[in-house]
Formats: sequence, structure tokens, C-alpha cells
Amino acid sequence: MIKNNALNELRAREYEIDSKSRDLYNKKVELNDALDRILIDIRNTEDGINKKNILITSLNAKIDGLIEKSNEIHNEIIDADIPDFKLTVREIREKIAHNENEIISLGPINQKAIQEYDDEYSKYSENIEKYDTLKRERESLIDMQNKL
Repeated sequence: MIKNNALNELRAREYEIDSKSRDLYNKKVELNDALDRILIDIRNTEDGINKKNILITSLNAKIDGLIEKSNEIHNEIIDADIPDFKLTVREIREKIAHNENEIISLGPINQKAIQEYDDEYSKYSENIEKYDTLKRERESLIDMQNKL
């Protein structure tokens, strides 16, 4: 009976150890799966970082090109010796204010001026046509007079 008790105790311990071993194995599988997912995430993140680094490099190259082009334009403007391009912001604002005051001093715009011009031009065109007609008629009369 002692042997049976000992055997039963050993079997119970074996079952307990086997159960713990299965639990540990399942946890190991879960941890390996989690590790695999983490590694995939890391690879995906690294790929994303690499793509963004490539984009950053490309954009930096474009920015460098634009800066170079801007500097070339700036140098061309300076070499052209155009006075307005050398003004400060304050001087430009003062010039704008001066020009706005000049426009105001000219007074209101005659909105009917275009219509008046069109009307006068139409009359002028009619008079030119009448003049051409009269000139032809005069020449015709002179020809008739010479024939008679």
C-alpha cells in the first residue's frame, strides 16, 4: 500500500509536471508568435523608415536645386542693377502708399468713357464712309463732266 501511495503520489506529480510543462510549452508558443509579430512589425517599420529616408533624400535634393536656382535668380537680379529689386520692405511699402495716393488724386474713373469713345468712334467711322462715298461721287461727276 505504501508503494501504491508513493506510486499515486508520483503519478500525481508526473501529471502536475506534465500539465505545467504543457502550459509552459503553450506560453512559449504564444511568446514565439508574439515575437514573430513584433519582428514583422519591426521589419515593416524599418521598410517604412527606409522609404521615408529615400523620400527625404529626394526632397532634400529638390530643395538644394531650388535653393541653387533661387540664388542664380537673385544674382541675376543683382547683376541687372534694377533699382526696385534693391528696395527694403519699408521702402516698397512707402512706394506703394505713394502710388495709391497718386491714384486717389487722379479722381474717380469715368465709367461712361468707354461707351462715349465707342459712340464717337462709330460717328467717326460713319463720317469716313460718307467722305469716301462723296469722294467717289465727286470723281464720278468729274468723269461725267469731262465726257460731256
